[in-house]
Amino acid sequence: MVTRKGVLVLCILLLQGWTLLQAQITYPPRIFGDSIHAPFYHGVASGDPLSNAVIIWTRITPAPSDFTPLTVNYQVSSDSLFGSIVASGSVTTDSSYDWTIKKDITGLSPNSIYYYRFDNGLGSYSLRGRTRTAPSGSISDLKFAVFSCSSIFSGYFNSYARVAEKADSLNAAIHLGDYIYDFVDAEEQVRVPVPYPGDPVTLTEWRGRQAYYLLDPDLRAAKASLPWICLWDNHDQDCGGSIQCPFGPGTEAFLEWVPVRVPDTLNPLEIFRTLSYGDLADIIIADVLMFRHIDTLPNGEYNMLGTSQFLWIQQQLQSSTAKWKLVGNQRMIGGWYTTGIAQWVLDMLPNDGAVFDNNSWDGFPGTKALLFDFLRDQFIDNTIILSGDAHVSIAQDLVEDPNNSSLYDSQTGMGSAGVEFLPTSISRGNMDEGGAPIGAFDLINELDRNANPQHQFTDFFNHGYGILHLKHDSTVAQFWYAPILQISGQDSLGATLIVKNGENHWSRTSGYSSLENTLGLDFHVFPNPANEWITLEFAENPLGNVQIEIFDAVGRTHLEQTFAELNAGNLHLLNIQQLPTGLYFIRINHTSSRKFIKQ
Repeated sequence: MVTRKGVLVLCILLLQGWTLLQAQITYPPRIFGDSIHAPFYHGVASGDPLSNAVIIWTRITPAPSDFTPLTVNYQVSSDSLFGSIVASGSVTTDSSYDWTIKKDITGLSPNSIYYYRFDNGLGSYSLRGRTRTAPSGSISDLKFAVFSCSSIFSGYFNSYARVAEKADSLNAAIHLGDYIYDFVDAEEQVRVPVPYPGDPVTLTEWRGRQAYYLLDPDLRAAKASLPWICLWDNHDQDCGGSIQCPFGPGTEAFLEWVPVRVPDTLNPLEIFRTLSYGDLADIIIADVLMFRHIDTLPNGEYNMLGTSQFLWIQQQLQSSTAKWKLVGNQRMIGGWYTTGIAQWVLDMLPNDGAVFDNNSWDGFPGTKALLFDFLRDQFIDNTIILSGDAHVSIAQDLVEDPNNSSLYDSQTGMGSAGVEFLPTSISRGNMDEGGAPIGAFDLINELDRNANPQHQFTDFFNHGYGILHLKHDSTVAQFWYAPILQISGQDSLGATLIVKNGENHWSRTSGYSSLENTLGLDFHVFPNPANEWITLEFAENPLGNVQIEIFDAVGRTHLEQTFAELNAGNLHLLNIQQLPTGLYFIRINHTSSRKFIKQ
């Protein structure tokens, strides 16, 4: 029998062990363990919800030098005070699982919210988690958050915090890979611990990287507030620069620390799977990382999915009776072409010649064509590809050759096989961190649309997440943005797009709001072109000081000004006589921007 004094001694030992671990490293801001719920420092999580089951997860930190197995109890309740327990039990863990606990809770009701917690049997409880099962049968609407590319070293996880705040309205979060990063980007050292973290190699080091990520309270909050549907990518793994990732210590640590349901435990690399959300959506998780260089097509190209997975996806799409088919994968499937973009622009941006990224589906055009043809030939409507990895925001129609007017009408979207929704990175760098001048925001967008008429929205500078809202007549996609260089409680809606039932392309007629009208202040510039003066007309009177910046096409600043009051009619007059003739961009309060021409 454990005495109260014994419990106190054990808690002191656990806290001392945690203090010793902390003493070995100097943490940057917003990195700390959940000491209130010791020894469950890394929080709780849930994942892969079914209509009657969901996986719950935690990790218990053992006392120093204690390698004996530990038993952890769990409770699942239909109310937040745990007055209505629907499942309970215990799980034993040890160092072979890195002290993690994954339990698949079954026998649950569809489309229901549950609360869960763990305890060590000595009076210490974990943080309370909240999860939600998938619906069955008829369902009127669904809403999902979509993430990818979350480098803890490149910036703050403000987006995770905002999603945690929105969790009550969400069914689940979908993370499309690079949940952790194996390295610190030399150009993006926003919050890096001391000593400098090396790239993980051993299983202990990969486990340590997973543990470090869950010292971020915003990530812990997002994982505790709703179930996650996760997919790995190359930075979650230990590919070692090879084109084919084997099962290694990175894979093992991922499966320990992330609540993923592996369909076949004898083949743990095969985590492609389908989760059904009633008659409204099937979420088909595809893996284009592990199987891309195994099988070839008749023309000799590699099959990006591998033969067995490609056949599996075809079967999942063809047999689905849900209104919407959400296909999650790690790479951009639609085209991202460079043809027609000036060389001086391409010199600023990473690219692979005719396309920006041969590591995406653009490098596997045969597989892409087979999939798009299959969607058309089998009359499969309402396919939405969810993609990650690119660190930019792109919503596009799915077409093999967007410039072939006999196959695709860029004005209407006719000819598209489906749509792609690619939210930006949570924190990993994009064109801004890559050196492209933010003053060229509009110019780069315009150049991209000229080369890629299938792109219906692009943003190459901001970071954040996506929200998908599904109904039977349409799906609404939103791009949300949050700062990454400082702790912030704000986010902004960047764009809203709609795909209507049966149309298979992004709508041109409604539901679209451009970034410049939704971030910051809405204003117009006239006359345009202008000679000596331009007038800024604001949709409403801004509160506080207004900062004006004018850039040229290569990002050089030509004018900076701050004013506090507007003239009658919400107007501000600006002298541009000193500017040389040419194309310029005017930016207000570091967000909203417009272009104008000085004659």
